[in-house]
Amino acid sequence: MLQPTCSLVLDFDGTITVHDTIANLAEVGVAAQQCRAAQASPTWPEIVDAYQREYAQHVSCYLPAANDRQCLDDELQFLRSLRSVELRSIRLVESSGLYQGVTEEMLFAAGQDALRCHRVTIRDGFDELIRLAEEKAWRTSVLSVNWSRSFIRGVLSGYSIDTIVANEINADGTITGPAIFSADKRHGTLASCMDKACALSELVAYNGIDIKRLVYFGDSVTDIECLLLGKGVILSTHNNSNLIQTLQRVGLNIPEVRDLVPEGTLAWACSFLDILESGFLNQFY
Repeated sequence: MLQPTCSLVLDFDGTITVHDTIANLAEVGVAAQQCRAAQASPTWPEIVDAYQREYAQHVSCYLPAANDRQCLDDELQFLRSLRSVELRSIRLVESSGLYQGVTEEMLFAAGQDALRCHRVTIRDGFDELIRLAEEKAWRTSVLSVNWSRSFIRGVLSGYSIDTIVANEINADGTITGPAIFSADKRHGTLASCMDKACALSELVAYNGIDIKRLVYFGDSVTDIECLLLGKGVILSTHNNSNLIQTLQRVGLNIPEVRDLVPEGTLAWACSFLDILESGFLNQFY
């Protein structure tokens, strides 16, 4: 049965947080290996370098090239093709032993500590958005390709969030997809825009969410398919982010949220405060 309420689904890195948190998450593994008098092989900088080289090579060889991708389908095919690059990087992290012996409890505590010590910063207005959701009894979920649900839980431990869907780092150093709705149903590793869209569709079906009352918040190209499922708001400090430029290139108009017409479904905003002040969410009261 469909719920007669609004459902908010938010990306984590760069959406709820001001910046990506992958470096913070890597520090957890590096610190753990130092405590064990061990060192990941390859090291974290070497892992990052390998990923950047493979990503650049994939982009340079992919056809059609970016300027020739003028429709959404072509762009989605390109973004989905990046899944192999992302998964190879994850497998390299696993084989390096970076997270060997790192527990969910350690990751949760690291998330709390990162927020407390201001290594991770929450975007302006998130507190107010969550309070509004509580007041209106809206369902709130986080959907992320981040490697650790426990780390996200730690960062957001002071907020009322109904569901967090993300990968998890296991104590043996592996990274696995989320057990979204039951212990015996584990989703494949979330690594691409298509993975996120599939997980969001499962979340919608499981919770009986009315698509017309779904708002997704994201900031990167991995959010494209999710942003287009219901109503979408892009979080960006300016109107020429990579995501906005990509969507404009394939023919989509992206107004600022305060200029979005009532029947519009996609806009951008600098912060959650801008979204709240624009009155965009009033349609769900």
